[in-house]
Amino acid sequence: MQDIPDAGLLEQFARSGCEEAFAELVRRHIPLVYSAAFRHTGNPQNAQEITQAVFIILARKAASLGRQSVLSGWLYHTTRLTAANFQRAEFRRIHREQEAFMQSTMEESAPDAAWREVAPLLDEAMARLGTTDRDAVVLRYFENKSLA
Repeated sequence: MQDIPDAGLLEQFARSGCEEAFAELVRRHIPLVYSAAFRHTGNPQNAQEITQAVFIILARKAASLGRQSVLSGWLYHTTRLTAANFQRAEFRRIHREQEAFMQSTMEESAPDAAWREVAPLLDEAMARLGTTDRDAVVLRYFENKSLA
Protein backbone atom coordinates (compact mmCIF):
# COMPACT_ATOMS: atom_id res chain seq x y z
CA MET A 1 0.00 0.00 0.00
CA GLN A 2 2.91 2.33 0.62
CA ASP A 3 3.78 2.54 -3.07
CA ILE A 4 0.22 3.38 -4.18
CA PRO A 5 -0.32 7.13 -4.75
CA ASP A 6 -2.86 9.05 -2.66
CA ALA A 7 -5.35 9.20 -5.53
CA GLY A 8 -5.28 5.42 -5.89
CA LEU A 9 -5.79 4.86 -2.16
CA LEU A 10 -8.59 7.38 -2.08
CA GLU A 11 -10.27 5.69 -5.03
CA GLN A 12 -9.93 2.26 -3.38
CA PHE A 13 -11.51 3.57 -0.21
CA ALA A 14 -14.29 5.40 -2.05
CA ARG A 15 -15.09 2.44 -4.28
CA SER A 16 -14.93 -0.47 -1.83
CA GLY A 17 -14.54 1.04 1.65
CA CYS A 18 -11.06 -0.49 1.97
CA GLU A 19 -10.00 0.28 5.53
CA GLU A 20 -6.34 -0.46 4.78
CA ALA A 21 -6.31 2.20 2.07
CA PHE A 22 -7.86 4.76 4.40
CA ALA A 23 -5.47 3.82 7.23
CA GLU A 24 -2.54 4.39 4.87
CA LEU A 25 -3.89 7.82 3.91
CA VAL A 26 -4.25 8.71 7.58
CA ARG A 27 -0.73 7.45 8.33
CA ARG A 28 0.71 9.56 5.51
CA HIS A 29 -1.13 12.77 6.27
CA ILE A 30 -1.76 12.83 10.02
CA PRO A 31 1.41 14.87 10.72
CA LEU A 32 0.33 17.55 8.23
CA VAL A 33 -3.21 17.75 9.59
CA TYR A 34 -2.25 17.67 13.26
CA SER A 35 0.51 20.28 12.88
CA ALA A 36 -1.80 22.64 10.98
CA ALA A 37 -4.51 22.20 13.61
CA PHE A 38 -2.04 22.72 16.44
CA ARG A 39 -0.64 25.89 14.86
CA HIS A 40 -4.18 27.21 14.54
CA THR A 41 -5.31 26.39 18.10
CA GLY A 42 -2.14 26.08 20.17
CA ASN A 43 -3.84 23.32 22.15
CA PRO A 44 -2.90 19.63 21.74
CA GLN A 45 -6.33 18.28 22.74
CA ASN A 46 -8.15 20.62 20.38
CA ALA A 47 -5.68 19.75 17.61
CA GLN A 48 -6.44 16.05 18.14
CA GLU A 49 -10.19 16.67 17.94
CA ILE A 50 -9.76 18.73 14.77
CA THR A 51 -7.53 16.06 13.25
CA GLN A 52 -10.18 13.41 13.88
CA ALA A 53 -12.85 15.64 12.42
CA VAL A 54 -10.81 16.29 9.26
CA PHE A 55 -10.33 12.58 8.61
CA ILE A 56 -14.03 11.95 9.24
CA ILE A 57 -14.78 14.62 6.63
CA LEU A 58 -12.32 12.93 4.28
CA ALA A 59 -14.04 9.58 4.76
CA ARG A 60 -17.43 11.14 3.99
CA LYS A 61 -16.24 13.10 0.96
CA ALA A 62 -13.78 10.58 -0.49
CA ALA A 63 -16.04 9.70 -3.40
CA SER A 64 -16.52 13.34 -4.39
CA LEU A 65 -12.81 14.16 -4.55
CA GLY A 66 -11.56 13.83 -8.09
CA ARG A 67 -8.31 12.20 -9.16
CA GLN A 68 -7.01 15.67 -9.99
CA SER A 69 -7.33 16.81 -6.37
CA VAL A 70 -4.10 17.21 -4.45
CA LEU A 71 -5.02 15.45 -1.23
CA SER A 72 -2.41 17.25 0.89
CA GLY A 73 -3.74 20.64 -0.23
CA TRP A 74 -7.33 19.56 0.34
CA LEU A 75 -6.49 18.26 3.83
CA TYR A 76 -4.62 21.45 4.73
CA HIS A 77 -7.50 23.66 3.58
CA THR A 78 -10.08 21.46 5.34
CA THR A 79 -7.99 21.56 8.53
CA ARG A 80 -7.89 25.36 8.48
CA LEU A 81 -11.65 25.60 7.98
CA THR A 82 -12.37 22.95 10.61
CA ALA A 83 -10.05 24.65 13.11
CA ALA A 84 -11.71 28.03 12.51
CA ASN A 85 -15.17 26.49 13.02
CA PHE A 86 -13.94 24.70 16.13
CA GLN A 87 -12.55 27.89 17.61
CA ARG A 88 -15.77 29.82 16.89
CA ALA A 89 -17.81 27.08 18.54
CA GLU A 90 -15.40 26.98 21.48
CA PHE A 91 -15.63 30.77 21.89
CA ARG A 92 -19.44 30.60 21.85
CA ARG A 93 -19.43 27.72 24.36
CA ILE A 94 -17.12 29.60 26.74
CA HIS A 95 -19.21 32.75 26.37
CA ARG A 96 -22.43 30.84 27.15
CA GLU A 97 -20.82 29.19 30.17
CA GLN A 98 -19.63 32.55 31.47
CA GLU A 99 -23.09 34.05 31.02
CA ALA A 100 -24.70 31.10 32.78
CA PHE A 101 -22.19 31.38 35.62
CA MET A 102 -22.76 35.10 35.98
CA GLN A 103 -26.52 34.58 35.89
CA SER A 104 -26.32 31.92 38.59
CA THR A 105 -24.08 34.05 40.80
CA MET A 106 -26.42 37.01 40.39
CA GLU A 107 -29.40 34.85 41.28
CA GLU A 108 -27.66 33.29 44.26
CA SER A 109 -25.74 36.31 45.49
CA ALA A 110 -25.28 36.84 49.21
CA PRO A 111 -27.73 39.77 49.45
CA ASP A 112 -30.46 37.66 47.82
CA ALA A 113 -29.85 34.77 50.18
CA ALA A 114 -29.82 37.14 53.17
CA TRP A 115 -33.00 38.84 51.95
CA ARG A 116 -34.83 35.50 51.75
CA GLU A 117 -33.94 34.89 55.39
CA VAL A 118 -34.86 38.38 56.59
CA ALA A 119 -38.03 38.99 54.55
CA PRO A 120 -40.37 36.91 56.74
CA LEU A 121 -38.94 38.51 59.89
CA LEU A 122 -39.39 42.00 58.43
CA ASP A 123 -43.07 41.45 57.73
CA GLU A 124 -43.53 40.01 61.19
CA ALA A 125 -41.80 43.03 62.80
CA MET A 126 -43.78 45.46 60.64
CA ALA A 127 -47.03 43.81 61.78
CA ARG A 128 -46.13 44.49 65.41
CA LEU A 129 -45.61 48.23 64.83
CA GLY A 130 -48.30 50.73 65.55
CA THR A 131 -50.00 52.50 62.64
CA THR A 132 -47.99 55.74 62.92
CA ASP A 133 -44.63 53.96 63.15
CA ARG A 134 -45.52 51.50 60.37
CA ASP A 135 -46.61 54.38 58.09
CA ALA A 136 -43.35 56.24 58.81
CA VAL A 137 -41.22 53.14 57.98
CA VAL A 138 -43.21 52.45 54.79
CA LEU A 139 -42.93 56.04 53.58
CA ARG A 140 -39.22 56.33 54.37
CA TYR A 141 -37.84 52.92 53.42
CA PHE A 142 -40.34 51.41 50.98
CA GLU A 143 -41.25 54.57 49.05
CA ASN A 144 -37.90 56.38 49.52
CA LYS A 145 -39.49 59.54 50.89
CA SER A 146 -37.29 62.05 52.70
CA LEU A 147 -36.95 61.91 56.45
CA ALA A 148 -38.80 65.21 56.80
